[in-house]
Amino acid sequence: MLLTAKDSILTDFTRSDEEGRFSLLQPDTGQYVLIVTYPKYGEYYADILPKRDYSNLSIGLTNSATLLQEVIVTGRIPITIKGDTTEYDARSFKVEKNAKVEDLLKVLPGITVDASGKITAQGKTVEKMLVDGEEFLVTIQNW
Repeated sequence: MLLTAKDSILTDFTRSDEEGRFSLLQPDTGQYVLIVTYPKYGEYYADILPKRDYSNLSIGLTNSATLLQEVIVTGRIPITIKGDTTEYDARSFKVEKNAKVEDLLKVLPGITVDASGKITAQGKTVEKMLVDGEEFLVTIQNW
């Protein structure tokens, strides 16, 4: 693709032949950008300036699999069980921004809240709930 440099308007395009050769007419004036693409390869960009010879322009495409140099994967453990205590990382569960605690409790696996606000975890009544180590609530009232 040949685009004008100032506004990215497509001025010409073509496809290469079986050997990778292609031909575009170079405009006499103005600056352009040549973009070469091929599936599973990174894009190639070249500035095309007026009154220069590009008849032997060599283009090398890089496989997109090799473009990515390094990936660091970080993760959280959403649930940790320590003895009789189950810890949930609230950031690991999706709720809407500024959601209430009851919205979070609805998405935590193994937690149920009945109509009266009684919280159960793995079939047992929750007697104490801590948030960042501080006691928070025992039941939720007025759902």
